[in-house]
Amino acid sequence: MQGWKIFVHALSMVVRNWREALRIALLPTALGAVAFVVVGVALPQSHSASGEVAARGPMILAGLISVLIWVLAMAWMLVNWHRFILLSEYPSGWLPPLRRDAIGAYLWRLVQMILMVIVALIPFVVLMVILGGLTGVLQMIWVGLMAYGFYRISPILPAAAVGETLGIRAAWDATRPGAGAIVIIIILSMVVTKLASVIDVLLTGSIPVLGAILSIMLTAALGLLNASILTTIYGYYIDGRPLGDASD
Repeated sequence: MQGWKIFVHALSMVVRNWREALRIALLPTALGAVAFVVVGVALPQSHSASGEVAARGPMILAGLISVLIWVLAMAWMLVNWHRFILLSEYPSGWLPPLRRDAIGAYLWRLVQMILMVIVALIPFVVLMVILGGLTGVLQMIWVGLMAYGFYRISPILPAAAVGETLGIRAAWDATRPGAGAIVIIIILSMVVTKLASVIDVLLTGSIPVLGAILSIMLTAALGLLNASILTTIYGYYIDGRPLGDASD
């Protein structure tokens, strides 16, 4: 039940603070979306003007730039959301503070987490090669193990956002009591993500313009929900905050 409580608490943080969520998420999400739209409009013109082979380089470069802008925009949003929940730093306008040091630390810790999880799963990759590839069942196990490792060491991200240093080993040890709860959180997150994906497809297919706008808002909401889950895990297992505390 602990996993369910953490998930519901994280969801309630987004719902009851929707005004602050909108102020924190709107501009960064719009910036990231515009980057992808610009690339999407420019690439077909580049393709037709210079030919398929010649356009491949610019396409790759433009794609990488758009992804980089999106990652930076999301980090900008998530850092401010963590700080709002953990430090009660309320947004004062529609331009969230651009805390470059915190964003840099956040992204660096995220890279460390991803590399750590990948290295830890190398034996599983070897097993997949021996068994002849990534079957449906093995793919589910792979995703589950990646998510489990990520959530177990996830408190280092909110810690980086608020200017604290938390080691990967310390985060892993602190979340050991919540090992079972994290499995429940992963399952609930997958269900919500799948539901959001279905809604996104239906909206975009039936109402293209409005659907695209709602799709962007849905993406931001999912990002804030995931950030709230990480914040709640940090608050509960690292700071020792009760789940009923509105500020955690």
